[in-house]
Amino acid sequence: MWLGSMHNMIGDDGHTELQPGLAGTTGRFSWIVACAVIVFVAIVLNRAWMCDDAYITLRVVDHWVSGYGLRWNIAERVQVFTHPLWMLLISILYVFTREAYLTVLLLSLLISCATVLVIISAFGTKPWAVALGILLLGYSSAFVDYSTSGLENPLSHLLMAIFLSLYFRDQDALRHGKVMWVSLIAGLMGLNRLDTLLISLPMVFLVAWRERGNKKVAWQLLVGGMPVLFWLIFSIIHYGFLLPNTYYAKTGSFLTTAQLLGQGVRYVAHTVRNDPITAIVILIGIAKAVVSKNKFRIVAMISTVAYLVYVISVGGDFMGGRFFSILLLIAVVQIIHFDLQALKKPIMPWLLLLLTAINFMSSVPTFFADNWEYVETWKDGIVNERHFYYSETGLLRNNKWNTVPTFPWVEEGKQYREMAEKSGGELLFVTRESVGFAGYYAGPNVYIVDILGLGTALTAQVPPYYDPNWRIGHLKRIVPEGYSDAIINQDATLFSEGGYREVAEDILMVTTGKPFSRTWWVAVWNVNTSIRLDQETLNQFVYPELVTGQLTSRTDDEGNTNFGQYEKVRASISGVRYEFASEVMIRHIEVSLANLCQGVVLLEDSQGRVVHRLPFSLAEDQGSVRLQIEEAGGLPVKVRSVHILPVSYRGGRGKYFFAYNFTAWD
Repeated sequence: MWLGSMHNMIGDDGHTELQPGLAGTTGRFSWIVACAVIVFVAIVLNRAWMCDDAYITLRVVDHWVSGYGLRWNIAERVQVFTHPLWMLLISILYVFTREAYLTVLLLSLLISCATVLVIISAFGTKPWAVALGILLLGYSSAFVDYSTSGLENPLSHLLMAIFLSLYFRDQDALRHGKVMWVSLIAGLMGLNRLDTLLISLPMVFLVAWRERGNKKVAWQLLVGGMPVLFWLIFSIIHYGFLLPNTYYAKTGSFLTTAQLLGQGVRYVAHTVRNDPITAIVILIGIAKAVVSKNKFRIVAMISTVAYLVYVISVGGDFMGGRFFSILLLIAVVQIIHFDLQALKKPIMPWLLLLLTAINFMSSVPTFFADNWEYVETWKDGIVNERHFYYSETGLLRNNKWNTVPTFPWVEEGKQYREMAEKSGGELLFVTRESVGFAGYYAGPNVYIVDILGLGTALTAQVPPYYDPNWRIGHLKRIVPEGYSDAIINQDATLFSEGGYREVAEDILMVTTGKPFSRTWWVAVWNVNTSIRLDQETLNQFVYPELVTGQLTSRTDDEGNTNFGQYEKVRASISGVRYEFASEVMIRHIEVSLANLCQGVVLLEDSQGRVVHRLPFSLAEDQGSVRLQIEEAGGLPVKVRSVHILPVSYRGGRGKYFFAYNFTAWD
């Protein structure tokens, strides 16, 4: 295999020349590389763990292998996973093992080792350089923690390592088939996780552009895109939706662009504080590419920045560091390939000592599994996910080899299974938030209603309710009344919310109806193009505890009309809405508030749509807020209602505030 016998040397014009690789030069690994590999494997093995989200996919795998199809709940067809290739790979092994925990952990460990071997084979010119690169991976909490976990990251790492080994190779190395191979690996990465195409596509386009005179380039690109294209077609045919259910569950929330960007920045800051090696190495990779004259490296940097911007724009994730592991790998490969090769050998041990010292600056140095005193387990809704689960799901927890997870949700799932077995074969409905462990161990006769919307299409299309104490990736829904009856009878008219029935009818047809019938295709078209809740129904789900008050008008001595409501109102997280008898023009608002630090005033039209937002803050000794609407040059705005929403409370995470003496006027 070429990966085992070749590596790259960079020329001034960005091309690469083929030279014997590390294995081909010595016939064996250098002792320093071998030591680095042993340290890396030991670190990953010591910190190996499983998370709850991994068992969401494993429940689907178990159902598929057991003959129920690719389903989360066997009563409906819903794609709950975002990594089809990872799911398929696990499924192949699960057919033989019928065991989830060790199967996935050992698979992850083997793939992580394969990633390191690819790096050594493709970029291992100088032993010290590649050894330091491997240790960079082993010292990164993000990379190590998500080299297991049960999620798709290990396979993304391996595919990216192969992709970069192809990307940085000479154009003649693969006999002019480089475009096809690069695009094919990129396609497999997209099949493993769709958003990684943001990283790979710019590099694929550069390779294709260099071969623009080759008439086969378009065909080669098409071949490379086949994995993703085939899955999207299958997704429409089998599930009725183009994208995974998680996409619909995590979009269309009450969060504003500013809130998502702010959370994304906090996600980056979390890694900087708790995993400095990851942050430093990614930054060095970007900085070195900026000053580089190598077009391949510059485009790789653009890909990295594009993905980083994407991560920030979506608000990051609640799993600290998860989205940075693949960016860390890209940076390490470039540093090995371009930078460490030029360093003299005497400086390498000092670099190793520096890296080790920085590793100890992490909240949990990667040398340790779970016995470090300080861990930032929860800040800004971002958690050290491995630390949260390791004591119950770690492979080597309690200094012994473990074969099953013992997390409390596992026992809850087993209890659901027992209840379902006692019900005489009837489908048992359970509503909960954390659905991975519980869902897998509950078995097929338990229908789990996921209030986060990840596992059920009917809740994914329900907008999450407003909560000022929101956490990214954990936006909860109100489950529509009549849910279980509607599923059992496949009848959307059993939902009590009238405005939801039409949407639910299409979703039920797509997920439970007879595929390929005319009504099924119509429903598929509707859910992918025009599925919308009317504003009134939308508000019922978003603000389920909304308090309303009617405004009365009065005229002062100068003939000016004011609208007011002066009674004290106790409002929940859904806020308080003051309604006018009809649409009026207002320019000023004043209201007294208690137990609030920050909030926002939403001005709504007669359809309930927000036409203007007025954020406000209250000082410690301030009891009222006066707002002037600054729109259209200070002209008044026509509104039908004024909605006051809490953002933060006095004393932290509250649930109630008080509003009184509300007045609005032109």
